[in-house]
Amino acid sequence: MIQRIQTIYILLAGLLLGLFWWLHPFNSSFLCDIYEYAVWITGIVLFIDLFLFSVRPVQIKLGWISVILLILLIGLRIYETVTSGGDFIPEKDVWWILPVVSIVFVKLAINAIRRDENLVKSVDRIR
Repeated sequence: MIQRIQTIYILLAGLLLGLFWWLHPFNSSFLCDIYEYAVWITGIVLFIDLFLFSVRPVQIKLGWISVILLILLIGLRIYETVTSGGDFIPEKDVWWILPVVSIVFVKLAINAIRRDENLVKSVDRIR
């Protein structure tokens, strides 16, 4: 069942997260290490979520976990911007939109998984 639309959404979210990891200029600061760990953990959760298509409730839970991790990643960036004295340059930090778009794709996948779950439940009621 790899051809389902929610699988494509999860795959797109993972690809955007990989693009974010590739574009992000990680340096040796403590917050950049946390960014990198959060990106890796979220990527692993999305990868596991991609192949759990037969267990839809677990797939929904893993989707929400990845949304929470992505919000944590964005929150860390906001915290870093506020504590650094406004060292935020929008032209250089355009790639921070990628986790937001990843959240949108994961939410679309969760909605599609719920639709599948409701369809399966309605067919089970007919039998």
